[in-house]
Amino acid sequence: MKIGVVLAPDPFPGDIRVEKEVRGLLSGGHSVVLLCRGLKGQSLSEDVMGVRVERISIGRNAARLSNLILKMTGYRWHPVWNRRLKRLVRDNDLEAIHVHDLAAALVACRVGRELGVPVVADLHDDYPTMNACNKRTLSARLFNSIDKIDRVQGKVANLADSVIITSPRYKEIFPQRYGIPAGKISLVPNYQDLETLVEPEDVEPIDPRPDRFTLTFVGSTGSPGRGVQVAIQAMPRILEEEPDARLVIVGDGGYTPQLRELASRLELGDGVEFTGWVEFSLVPGYIASSDVCIITFMKEHVQYDLGNPHKLFQYMAAKKPVLVSDCYETSRHVKDSGAGLVFRSGDPDDFAARVMEMRASGSMEEMGARGYQAVRDRYNFESVYPELLSIYDSLAGEDGSTGNADRGGAGGLKLRSRLSRNRSLQAMLRLSMRLANDLVWMTFRRATRNDDIGRRFLDIFSASRASTLASGERELINAVESLRDEMLASDEVVTYTNFGAFAPEGTKSNEEREHGTEIAKTVRCICEGASQPRSQSVFLFRLIRGLRPARSIELGTCLGISAMYMGSALKLNGSGRMLTVEAGEALATIAARNLARMHLACVEVVTGRVEDKLACCLEDLGVVDFAFVDANHDMDATIRYFDEISRHIEAGSVVLFDDIRWSKGMLRAWKTIRNSPFATRTFDLGTKGIIAWFPDAPEKKHYRVAVRRGSPF
Repeated sequence: MKIGVVLAPDPFPGDIRVEKEVRGLLSGGHSVVLLCRGLKGQSLSEDVMGVRVERISIGRNAARLSNLILKMTGYRWHPVWNRRLKRLVRDNDLEAIHVHDLAAALVACRVGRELGVPVVADLHDDYPTMNACNKRTLSARLFNSIDKIDRVQGKVANLADSVIITSPRYKEIFPQRYGIPAGKISLVPNYQDLETLVEPEDVEPIDPRPDRFTLTFVGSTGSPGRGVQVAIQAMPRILEEEPDARLVIVGDGGYTPQLRELASRLELGDGVEFTGWVEFSLVPGYIASSDVCIITFMKEHVQYDLGNPHKLFQYMAAKKPVLVSDCYETSRHVKDSGAGLVFRSGDPDDFAARVMEMRASGSMEEMGARGYQAVRDRYNFESVYPELLSIYDSLAGEDGSTGNADRGGAGGLKLRSRLSRNRSLQAMLRLSMRLANDLVWMTFRRATRNDDIGRRFLDIFSASRASTLASGERELINAVESLRDEMLASDEVVTYTNFGAFAPEGTKSNEEREHGTEIAKTVRCICEGASQPRSQSVFLFRLIRGLRPARSIELGTCLGISAMYMGSALKLNGSGRMLTVEAGEALATIAARNLARMHLACVEVVTGRVEDKLACCLEDLGVVDFAFVDANHDMDATIRYFDEISRHIEAGSVVLFDDIRWSKGMLRAWKTIRNSPFATRTFDLGTKGIIAWFPDAPEKKHYRVAVRRGSPF
C-alpha cells in the first residue's frame, strides 16, 4: 500500500517510535511518504530512511496562531495541516493515512473521510490523563480543557479505521470509555528495535565515575507524575549507607526548577546532578555510565501506570539493572524478565531499600544480562512488526479472515475495508445494526409476556444488557480481568494439540481428526483470538447467577477465562460444581493455574479430547443442569456432544452453544439441535444459541433475541 505517515506537529527524524514504525512498514513492502514539521535549515523535501519526507515550514507566530485556531475548532481544522494533508493524499495517490499523536489525528480523520482514505490513529499516550498530570497554563485551561481532549480522543477512536495503543490495558479501557469494538485496537508497544541497537560494549560512557555508585533517570521532568522527586527524597538515606552514591537526572521539563529546589533543600550537593536537555544520540553514553537505571512513575496517574516508555527497553538493551515503581506496564516487564526490582510508587523509603538491596545482592550484572536477553528474545520492535503489518493487510482485505466478529472483529474486516471509502455508508450500517438489534429485542420482550419460562430468561438477558454489578460481583470480575490482562501481555509461547476446526469452511483429514495438529502460539495471541470477550463473559456470569445450576460442564476451556467467570458466579451462588474439558495440555495447565489463583475450587479442569472425556465427565456429574459447548466447531461433533449431554439432562436443564454462525456447518448443527424434542425453549442470541428443556411446557417456542451475527449484550 501507499501509506502517508503524518507527524504534523513534530520534526522527522527525531521521534524514535515513528522511525521504528516506518522501518516496519518498509519491511512489509509498503511505500511510505511522511509529512512533518520543518525545522530551520532543513530541506522542505528529501529522502530519509528510504521514505520521502515532506516538511511544513511555518513561522513561530503563524504556528502559534494556527495552533490556537486548531484548539478553538475542537482540533477539527488547522489552517496549514488540512491543506497540506489533502495535497499529500492527492499528489501521491495514497491508500491509507497513518497519523501519530492526537494533535493532528482528528484533522487526518476528517481528511480521510472527505477523500475516502482509511486512517490508522497511532495514539502514543492516553492524552486526557497525560495532560491532567501536567501543569496547566491559563491558555490550556481556556482553550484546551481535559474534557475537550477526552472528547477529541473519543472522536478519533470512533472515526479512525484502526487505533494503535501501547498498553494491553487500553484494549479494555477504550471500548468502555468510547464504545468502540476491541477488534479495532492493535497493540504496538515501545520496544527496542534490534536494527539500530548498538551493543553495550561498543558505547562510550559519558562522564564515567567508576568510584561512585550511579543511579540514572532518563527522560522528561515535565510533571510530578514522573516521580523524580521520589528518587531525590530517597537520596539522604542512600547516602547514609553509600556516601559515594549519586543520582544523575538526564533530561529537562517544566518541573525541573522544583526538583532542583528540593535537592538544594535536602542539601544533597553533588549527590544529585542535572544534565539538562541532551541530544538523543548522547543518551546511551549516560546510560553506559550508570550502575542502576530507574523509572519512578507515580501509579495513581493512569497515564504513568499504563505508560510503556522507550527508556525501559533502552536500559535493558544496555545490560543495566533497572529499578521501577509498581506501575502496571513497567513492573510487569521487569518481573517477567528478572531485569531488576520493583518499589512502591511514591515511597522514598522503599525506593532506598530496594536500591541498597540491589547493591548488596551481588546480582546486578546478572539482572542486566537477563534484561538484555529479554530484549533480544521478545521485547524488540521486530517482534511486533506482524501486528503492525496486519493492520494494513486488513485494510487491504488480504487477511481472508471470516471468524467470529465478537472475537476481535476479524469477520468484519473485509466488509469494513470495502466500506472504508464511504464513511456515510459506514455510519448508516452501524445505525441500522443498532436499530435492528433494538427492534428484535423489543419483539422478544413482547413475545415473552405470556410465557413464564421466556420471562425468566428475559430477566437474565436484561441484567446482562444493563451491565450493573454488585460490589462482590465487580470484585471477582475485576480479578478475572486482571488475569486476562496478564495473559494479553504474555509473549510466552505454548505448544498444544488442536483437535478442532481450523477455519469455518475448512476440512480435516481423518488423521488430523484422530491425532490433532500441533500448534505453537503466544499466550497473548490465544487470549486475543480464542477467549470470550468481557461482554460475553459477563453474560455467562449472569446466566449462571440466574439459573443457579448445581452440576455444570464446559467443553473447551482454552485459557480458562469463561470458566473463571462461571466459577465466580457459582462461588457467589454458594453452591454448584463445574467440570471443564480441554484437549490442549498446555492450555489446560494455564487454565488450572488461573482457577487456582482465583480460589475457585468448584471448577475442575479435565485434560483430554472431548470425545474421550465427555462420557466419564457426564457419568461423574450424573445430571447436567447447565452445559456450555464451545469445542471443536464441527457440525457432526457438535450434534454428537448434544446427543450425549441430552441423556443426562432433566427438567430445567440448559445447554448453551457458542459460535452457532461461525460456519455453515455450525449453523446446520444449531438448526438440527433446535428441532430436538429436548428443545422446548430455544433462544437465538446471534452468535450463541440456548436450548432449554421443560418437559411440562405445553408447546415449543423459539425466540430470536438478536440479529444474525449480532449480540444483544
